Amino acid sequence: MGIHVAVWRWFTDVIQRLLFPVFCVRCGVEGDILCISCEKTAPLVPVQVCIFCSTASPNGRTCSACNRHALDGAIARGLYDDWFWRSLIIAWKFNGATITPLLSRYVDDAFSLLPQEYSVEKFAIVPVPLGKRRHRERGRNQSMDLAKVLASTHSVSRAVTRIRETARQSQLSRKDRIRNVHSAFWADPKLVQSGGIYLLLDDVVTTGATLNEVARALKAAGARLVWAVVLARSK
Repeated sequence: MGIHVAVWRWFTDVIQRLLFPVFCVRCGVEGDILCISCEKTAPLVPVQVCIFCSTASPNGRTCSACNRHALDGAIARGLYDDWFWRSLIIAWKFNGATITPLLSRYVDDAFSLLPQEYSVEKFAIVPVPLGKRRHRERGRNQSMDLAKVLASTHSVSRAVTRIRETARQSQLSRKDRIRNVHSAFWADPKLVQSGGIYLLLDDVVTTGATLNEVARALKAAGARLVWAVVLARSK
């Protein structure tokens, strides 16, 4: 059965590429939305910042002025409005582009930017969960897709669930974003290691409100440290 499914997926992918060819967003070569050569041109973020106040901060650690927040730090692989991050993420999230393996490699790059004392081998990766309505609209949870690819080499936890629907964060002010996601997540104490350290996984961060609420839920269930890695940071 598994072989038949794999063959069918390969066949439909070939047909789709013949009918709807894909071109690299950077150089225009036919084949993938980003060719192998152009994939290597993605620049690293020049300066990581405290996600809550945008102050330059080593390794994206939450600064001392913002340490009231539950999230201990966040690493961004790119800047949303630079390079081709916006095009890639929109194509992936909303247009069905099959580039999860590509983006997972960028996540692996970001892992190397974590503080040395918090190496990724010590973390359990937690994809930020979608609400049921948003999941139906998109057909999948992109953060979970990334986690599934990374699961072959890293520990992945599904300890966190979203317990209520929320409005789209992108349409709200900073203050409303915080209010929108307040108490929207729950972490199962049975699945959270007491004193454990966790790494949240998401596509884009702007104010950090969502990541902070997930971190709050994990710490309420017994986690000691919660960091995050995102593909891109938005201004």
